[in-house]
Amino acid sequence: MTGMLARPGRPFTTLFVCLLVAIVVRPLLDYNQVGHTIFATAMIAFFVAAIGILCRARHERWAALAFGLVWLGARLPALFVANPNIRIEVIGRIAEIAFLSLIVTLLAAAVLRKPTVTLDNILGAFTGYLLIAVIWGIGYSLIELNEPGSFRVNDALQSEWASPAERDWVLNYFSCCTLMTVGYGDVTPVHAAARTLAVLEAMTGQLYLAVLVAVLVGIQVAQRFIREPDADSE
Repeated sequence: MTGMLARPGRPFTTLFVCLLVAIVVRPLLDYNQVGHTIFATAMIAFFVAAIGILCRARHERWAALAFGLVWLGARLPALFVANPNIRIEVIGRIAEIAFLSLIVTLLAAAVLRKPTVTLDNILGAFTGYLLIAVIWGIGYSLIELNEPGSFRVNDALQSEWASPAERDWVLNYFSCCTLMTVGYGDVTPVHAAARTLAVLEAMTGQLYLAVLVAVLVGIQVAQRFIREPDADSE
């Protein structure tokens, strides 16, 4: 399937745009049928783009398709149902974590293989950073599904917290704040599993940035050393 898809000239930029639309446009949409349809379209676009751009080997494509189809099959119908089945919700979120984890792994490997530092590579690395936040946000939602009351939110967020769809976005917001080690105190993990996950996410965010900066600086220095002998020889 993906072998028939032409990869764009700036593959990571394409992936970044698809992800940005999916996670940034979502809270700007109304939580109604039209908003859910637009969000579902963005999810499918990211799914297709991620497989087409990153999955080169057959086993990678099959794994991504298996996880991705279970994710979409379980999560998309839930957007249009007032009271979705909890078990299907859990299965869908687990499959989503598996799919996005595979994509992050393939994306990081693809960025690290690049011999030069370009804007496309930087956007690819940033896409991986955003995906880590999304993955942890899904993890938080799993904890809240299985143990309601695992998070405490302030009064200003109570109306959003009461809606399952909006609650997911609040947990994604909390995940981004945790990944960047920014704490506002409006969402607080109170369950042991939620606190543990928050600590692990903060550590992962710092490690990702440290490794990423080190690799990009190393590539840039190597490029400069390669260019200087060429200039001297002229």
